[in-house]
Amino acid sequence: MKIIPAVIAAAVASAVGAVVWVLIRNFTGYELGLVAWGIGVLAGVGAAAATAGNSDGATGFVAGCVAVLAIAGRNTPSPRWSTAMSCRSSMTRA
Repeated sequence: MKIIPAVIAAAVASAVGAVVWVLIRNFTGYELGLVAWGIGVLAGVGAAAATAGNSDGATGFVAGCVAVLAIAGRNTPSPRWSTAMSCRSSMTRA
């Protein structure tokens, strides 16, 4: 089995999904949990495609781990975003 291409493909697909999730959140103001499922699907499809049909349980496990990391990483606010949100909330309280 080709685990390295599966990891790379799952990481790229998950990163694309996480960026889409951030864009949806920023433009609509809504946190859509359904997008997390999409990230998982993208990671799985990417890993399976990278292994050219030779995927097994390890490929699924790797794709799942990468998807969880992408979702958790997406939920970690950057210092810039946290500062902007603090400023915005303090302006609305005044």
